[in-house]
Amino acid sequence: MPFTTSKHHPDRLYAGSQFLHLSDDMGNTWTKISPDLTTNDKTKQNQEASGGLSADNSGAENHCTIFTIAESPLTDKVIWVGTDDGQVQLTTDAGKTWTNLTKNIPGLPLNTWCYHIEASVFGESIAYAVFEGHTTGDFKPYIYKTSDFGKTWKSIVTNEIPVFVRSLQEDYKNQDLLFAGTEMGLYMTVNGGTTWSKFTSNMPSVAVHYMEMHPRTSDLIMATHGRGIIILDNTSILRELKPEITAKTLHFFETKPFVMSEKFIWWHQHRASVCRKQSSGLCPDPLLPSEATHIRKNDHGRIGHGRQCRSQTRTG
Repeated sequence: MPFTTSKHHPDRLYAGSQFLHLSDDMGNTWTKISPDLTTNDKTKQNQEASGGLSADNSGAENHCTIFTIAESPLTDKVIWVGTDDGQVQLTTDAGKTWTNLTKNIPGLPLNTWCYHIEASVFGESIAYAVFEGHTTGDFKPYIYKTSDFGKTWKSIVTNEIPVFVRSLQEDYKNQDLLFAGTEMGLYMTVNGGTTWSKFTSNMPSVAVHYMEMHPRTSDLIMATHGRGIIILDNTSILRELKPEITAKTLHFFETKPFVMSEKFIWWHQHRASVCRKQSSGLCPDPLLPSEATHIRKNDHGRIGHGRQCRSQTRTG
């Protein structure tokens, strides 16, 4: 059963079964705000007579349940729901009425698990839906985008993603910057899905089940299978990536202004005075809290990146 919080009401929670449930008092009481949003296929629910797995008291092996819930960050009226039997449902009036959007998604095999829905910050009508069917032997990636409340959907995956996708995160400032969490690592696009590339800098090829972006620091926080929580700090520099920038031999990204305080200057001078009295005469200055982030091409035309903190080695 998935749980999620509201972006508009601090005490509001959503929970999914075959219905969507809402609590406005941090879970003390609940209200059902939807009909059954699944296919309610009884053949998938009769575990005792299936001849397969024994009944699971945790409910982990039950089917026809909601798996992902996404309230729009722009309004509490718009809520997207995806189920483990391939349904995508939408309400635009806070649960009074619901529309099944599944038939509008082209090229999606029937009953493919809707693993994640990402409601966009760039418009109430915009959302992304991620599907995966590896349990039925389908390892293809499925990512779809809608810009009209689910009336039409467009696939934004390419053959550059070779394995199924579990999650997607939209950047909060650049709508063309997207991150896809796959079974074999992190992929990103800087052009809205026209092309994708694998992110490999300090990032293992591990299954990324869920992602969230910190709204203040732009850190990409990833929940992985087997490697714990991985945080890609300060992804804001990726917002500047464009073909004309990657074509350069060297490019420095924008950095935040840095002010050196009087306290820091005093400490710096005191440290230098102590170091000059040492026999070696060497004194590594402390790292200043500022960075110069850049990308560059090596002799083979491959693009690398780095961050340089301002530091010096001073001789007496």
